[in-house]
Amino acid sequence: LERSGWDVTIFHYLGLDHIGHLAGPNSSLMRPKQKEMDDVVKEAYEIVAAQDRERMKRDKSAKPTLFVLLGDHAMNEIGNHGGNSQLETSTVFVFLGQGVRGQPLASLGESALSALLTTEVPQISLVPTLALLFGVPIPKNNLGMPLPELLSSYSDLERLRLLQVSAHQMFGVVRANDPTVREVTVAEAASRAGRSANCDAEDESTSAVLRCKYLRALAAHRQYAVKGSGTASKVERGYYDFMEHANEQLSRTFSGYDLGAMFTGMAIIGVATVALAVLCQCADKGGSILSTKTGELRISTPAVALLLTYLLSIWSSSLIEEEHQFWYFWTQTMLALRVVTSSATGDALRTVLQMCLFRVIRAWNQTGQKWTGEPDIRLYLNSSHTGLMWVLVAATVVVVNVAVHRLHMYVYPGPAREAIVRRLDRTPQQRHASGAMMYRRDADEYERRIVEGERARAAALYSGADTTGLRALVLAQRAFRAVVGYASFSALVYQMDRNQGWQALGISDTVWSAVRWCVPPDLAQTARLVYLCTGLALVAGVACTWLRARVGSLELSLDSREFRASVAQAAALDLLVGMMPVLLLLSRPHNIPLFAMFVAVFVLFWPQLQAVLGPRRLMIEAQGCSSIESGAGGCLGVLRPSKLAVQFCLVHASFFALGNSNSLASLDLSNAYAGVSRYSEGVVGVLMFASNWAGPLWWAVATLVTLTLDKGGISARRVIDALAAAHLWQACTLLMLSVVVTLLRTHLFIWSVFSPRYLYQVAWLVGFYVICATCGGLLWLAGLTQVS
Repeated sequence: LERSGWDVTIFHYLGLDHIGHLAGPNSSLMRPKQKEMDDVVKEAYEIVAAQDRERMKRDKSAKPTLFVLLGDHAMNEIGNHGGNSQLETSTVFVFLGQGVRGQPLASLGESALSALLTTEVPQISLVPTLALLFGVPIPKNNLGMPLPELLSSYSDLERLRLLQVSAHQMFGVVRANDPTVREVTVAEAASRAGRSANCDAEDESTSAVLRCKYLRALAAHRQYAVKGSGTASKVERGYYDFMEHANEQLSRTFSGYDLGAMFTGMAIIGVATVALAVLCQCADKGGSILSTKTGELRISTPAVALLLTYLLSIWSSSLIEEEHQFWYFWTQTMLALRVVTSSATGDALRTVLQMCLFRVIRAWNQTGQKWTGEPDIRLYLNSSHTGLMWVLVAATVVVVNVAVHRLHMYVYPGPAREAIVRRLDRTPQQRHASGAMMYRRDADEYERRIVEGERARAAALYSGADTTGLRALVLAQRAFRAVVGYASFSALVYQMDRNQGWQALGISDTVWSAVRWCVPPDLAQTARLVYLCTGLALVAGVACTWLRARVGSLELSLDSREFRASVAQAAALDLLVGMMPVLLLLSRPHNIPLFAMFVAVFVLFWPQLQAVLGPRRLMIEAQGCSSIESGAGGCLGVLRPSKLAVQFCLVHASFFALGNSNSLASLDLSNAYAGVSRYSEGVVGVLMFASNWAGPLWWAVATLVTLTLDKGGISARRVIDALAAAHLWQACTLLMLSVVVTLLRTHLFIWSVFSPRYLYQVAWLVGFYVICATCGGLLWLAGLTQVS
């Protein structure tokens, strides 16, 4: 600013926006940043005012500088923007300078800004106002109107001329939108001068009414300028009447739709949808949650009802804004149907417990439009109970690592098999010394059989074992656990350091420095370390899978009553827990405890996993239930949803449970730059997708685990069938949305509701199901299973 010779200078400060995305408008960082910006505005204004005084002293005809202070957007309760709520669209226009007629700020004291903010104006009015003030053409597609307060210093004829220029530009937009509208000539305006016209009474099209109002304003202007009849205020009202009506009508219809391309796209989507429907119809039994075969009626009835009601809801703008209510209702309904159709008491009680957990999950974040500002658990944790929030975050990290340890300890018995081989060839003292290598349950069972004289049988079970492969498997599993544990710890340290969680817990500087020493000092490097460890965990998981397949079947537990995982089951479970550190890193702190509840809900689907991951005293008839669906027969069996159908609902419900919605304002950008030191569209886009779809990603992998644990085991055909069914759902939704946005393209909410929903649907289909489910699932399947 201190340099001379500039005509226009624009400063765009991003600090407030970043703080809003990071911690919301109520963050402790917000107030200091606002005071800092106050000082920046004061300094800039004083520099400009001094330059104006010096310039106008040298040149009496020089004009003062116009200083405009404004925000391009505001923010909602969580610091995001992009929607059409009052909080997001209410920003500030402040015009300062010697040429602006207004109230002196000095006389208003500290409440100056609040006292001045008494008039609401459309944001788009800034462009034509500045264009007229600086004598440059108004952009041809502008729909804004000049702000009358900024034109008050002009004479009547000058002000009316400026309004005529603005009205002429907007009438050009009317003609471009409707080519049948004729141009208004000077002769026509002259012939109408002095004659009143009731344009609203004309039984013609909207464009004809707009032309009539424009012509009426021109005629009144000519009458006032040439003959001096009428008043300037009347002419001014005529121009604003035309521009307001044109703005209202054009805002609804102004767009360049290529209907040919839209219908072509719908046809392509329709063909793909029919092809997917045929694929699902031809699927084997048990492979598709949307199959309509007679033999699969028990599974498909709730899913078909779900699909039909969902497709109908897309036609309502309110149901799109509150889509979370749809998924919350159907998730609880599916679980309730499983309760009433259960043939075993234990299965019903576990499902009731799932319903209770899900009720807590849905109360965690208020989302949508109507209730987004209502109190919720997130607000409770982020306001006066931050210490409790960080305790829950730390507990979630512990749950993840305990789950990994107990899975390897009780479900994957490879190390126990190797330990027993070594113990068979040693003295009692040596066997006792090497007992640390044997998992306790296997060791106890081995000692019991030795006492019972079954040493030969125990030895026979493990004769000829590939001890080299088993030792490698032990090393790979320990490496997997260590890497996942360190990655989870690093993610926890990253979150606590970035959000001052260690201060909320009352940890001293000395203790936190010691903890911080265990990870890189820079936050970006810490985030990269989590990514690196997750990659190493993936490598270790692949090595474990290959070694498990190499040493043979894992169904070699000494106790045949214990659940032991197959190769595919172990790999799927490793993937489910191995991805957790990245999801914890990319989630907001108050959402991290939700993943512990996700784990609990998933484990309750499987009594055998509950027996492994939970204390035995909490088991509810686990030994009495099969791993297969234990539903009621007869008519009730038709209504029983499958585990896949319920988990499909959980995939979508978890998206909204994390605080997301169908508004662009709910997109969380705060974690899209975790570990990124230089902007990259691809990297930031992937991280933003992973952070916003963290819940659905976890439940999608959990669904793959369900395919491995369910009846019949895993096969390439079953995974392909399930993915085809999921894609069919998304294809039907995309097709219906395409029809809706085409037919309702002139709807008032086409850009604020239907268009963002369409973008979200594209993200679900392309980003989530195609990349994550199809590519990841099929590549994972190709290396782990045998094609059936």
